[in-house]
Amino acid sequence: MVQHPQAFGHVLGALDFALSPVKEFAILGHLTGADTASLLEVINRRYLPNSVLACADPADSLAVQTAQTMQAVPLLADRPLKDGKATAYVCQNFTCLAPVNTAEELERLL
Repeated sequence: MVQHPQAFGHVLGALDFALSPVKEFAILGHLTGADTASLLEVINRRYLPNSVLACADPADSLAVQTAQTMQAVPLLADRPLKDGKATAYVCQNFTCLAPVNTAEELERLL
């Protein structure tokens, strides 16, 4: 800290992230789709410290492979689309709530 005092804010942020509960958001949907955009907008317009967001198109097989492969993003693995629409999963402490398809439903989970 003596050599780089300007980094102190980052250290505090990292400490807060390490000590506080973390919410995880997994969004699956076509990246150019309006339904996916509306789910992302709900998350992006809020200040959500200590959160992680992963988003992928279900066609991106490297991102959403089964959890047994090392190439998968664990937060996205084995998470299907619900009713064939863009889907949001909200997780905390290794437990996910029921998946939702609309911005209004996602808003209620936050």
